Order: sequence, then C-alpha cells, then structure tokens
Amino acid sequence: ETNIRDNQSGRYAVLIGGQHEVFMPQGNLLNPSNKISDGSFIEGNLSTVYQALIEKGFKRRNIYVLDDLGDKVDKEYPVDDCASQESIKMLFVHLSKIITEKDMLLAYINGEGGLKTNQDRASSYLIIPGEDLYDINLAVLLKKLKIKKGIVFIETCYGGGFPELTGNDKFVAISSCSKNEVAYDGIFTPSFTKTFFNAWKDRASDTNQDGHITLLENFDFSIRNNENTSSLFSSTFQRPQLKFDDVNPDDFIL
Repeated sequence: ETNIRDNQSGRYAVLIGGQHEVFMPQGNLLNPSNKISDGSFIEGNLSTVYQALIEKGFKRRNIYVLDDLGDKVDKEYPVDDCASQESIKMLFVHLSKIITEKDMLLAYINGEGGLKTNQDRASSYLIIPGEDLYDINLAVLLKKLKIKKGIVFIETCYGGGFPELTGNDKFVAISSCSKNEVAYDGIFTPSFTKTFFNAWKDRASDTNQDGHITLLENFDFSIRNNENTSSLFSSTFQRPQLKFDDVNPDDFIL
C-alpha cells in the first residue's frame, strides 16, 4: 500500500507517472508497429521534477511518487506505489488529513494521455494501469483539500482538459499542450518541462528584476526559451495552457 508519512513542513508534492507503453490503433510516424514506449522519458521527467523540488527546498518526506510499475529499481527518485485509481485516491485522502490552509501543493502528472468526447465535453485522461485517471477525477480529489495554494502541471498528450477543470479556486493549472494537441516526448514536452522546473534558479526568468520569480514569469520564460514548439503529429503548434481563478500566477512565488 502507499507509503504514508507524517510531516508538517508546509510544502507538498505529488508526482504521478502514467503507463509507459500503450497501443496506438494507427501507429505513428516514428513507430508504425503501433506500440510505443515512453518509459525513459517519463522517468527522466519525473527525475527532473523531483530534483528541482529538492533543490527548491521541498522535504523528501513531503514528495510522494507514484508510477505505473511501483518499483524503485534504477530510478533517481523514491517510488511509493504503483499509480492506480486506488493508490491515487488513498494518497489524496491522506493529504486531506495533513494539509492545512497554510500549506501548498504541487501536483505533477506525466505520461501517455488521451481524449474522450461525451455529450457534455471532451475529457482529457492519463493512461494508468486499470482505470484511467480523467480530468474530472483529479478535480474532485483536489477540491477536497483545504489548502492555501497549489500548482497542477500536466504533461500528457491532449492534456488541456485538466487545466479547464483544475485551474480554479486555490490552484493554478498548466498543461504542455491543449486538449486537441499531442505532446510527443522527445520533440517538445521534455524541454518545456526542464526549462520550466529549472527556471526558478535562472535569474533571467525574473523579467521585472524584483528578486522574485513568479509562476507567470516562469511560464512565459519557459515558452520563450523552448525551441521545440512543433509536433510531428499535428500541423498546429503545441500551445501550453495556463488556467487560474482565485490565485494570480503573477503573485505566486514557489
């Protein structure tokens, strides 16, 4: 079961890595055999985010990591459990008991994603073992947290639906593309993620030179400094999304 830890340090993070290998009905330009594996990219991005949070002062015991395998072999970050609907719900139940209105949370989700259209809207989802994690599932879990502020960072194909439902109340939500675009690993997504999570230590991202790097400055800097803005699978550019309501990202300092 998920490794539960008691902690009171004020800043928490949840890192979720989705399924490494999925079947695409029509294959893709790089792999016509229909099966693709993004394991190295997913693990690399989880490692980038984990190390950036440690450097930013997050306590190791406050960072929870779930991935599709749930193992700790040859990984540069600790893994608490396999990512599933059950383990994710269990983790958020635990967080709802320990996070207070003085605390903040960063939720980072990476992996293969999809888009399902129903009568009301098109829903983004993360492919995980068993039942997939939909944008509405994550939104419901986040709403149960009494929190000062939070960041949701989505790095999946068609992931723009997540910010639509989670970028409100106390959360600022970011996705690496809209819900009508792919975010193919190796072309755009990894460089955007690495730029974003490294921008907090790059003084060039402090555009107004006030000594503080805000979330909005970070987001804008990451787009300006990312050269890989096109997709192999679409004629459109990948357009990172930023959604918010009560929390102004230009006042959000991590």
